[in-house]
Amino acid sequence: FEDVLHAKDSESLIDWLRHRPLLHHDEALGYTMIHAGLPPQWNLDTAKQCADEMQKVLRGKKIKKFLAHMYGNKPNLWSEDLKKWDRLRFITNSFTRLRYCTEEGRQDFKENGPLGTQPEHLHPWFRIKNRESKDLKLVFGHWATLGQVEDDNIFTLDSACVWGRGLTAMKLGETPEYFQIPCKGARVPVKKLSRMSTD
Repeated sequence: FEDVLHAKDSESLIDWLRHRPLLHHDEALGYTMIHAGLPPQWNLDTAKQCADEMQKVLRGKKIKKFLAHMYGNKPNLWSEDLKKWDRLRFITNSFTRLRYCTEEGRQDFKENGPLGTQPEHLHPWFRIKNRESKDLKLVFGHWATLGQVEDDNIFTLDSACVWGRGLTAMKLGETPEYFQIPCKGARVPVKKLSRMSTD
């Protein structure tokens, strides 16, 4: 991201990024694409409303004020009663950082390893029982140590390009097709890479 901030056209690049959607739902194909995750309490309507709410702030005049309040791990449990910066921070964390949460949906931002390495009380957000979005076909990335997961309606795309593995794309359809090209690792954290298969 430093490259973007220091680029000659950084202002136009950042403006372009601010105008990208946090959620894309394709009604015809029946897929929903997000960056990281959805809290288990959110159905598609709630997710769309929260994405719209966040996008208005990102594209609006209060962007600098928001950025000053954006960082932090709290609140970590969804409530319709969340207001102002707390609400926007929760929405941001959900769309951009979520990996693990408790069965009740309390988000954890310390754990980022592969499945099976997390404490027993934590579960990947997409495996929470009674998740409101369980009937949605969800396409997401963000989680380099996750790899490809074959859960119903879950399509993972982060194949650890950042660590020199592959860059993955998916052709949406009745039977999705995955495509991958090799990446020459920008960063190779030895501890992280050793946990992953090199096949």
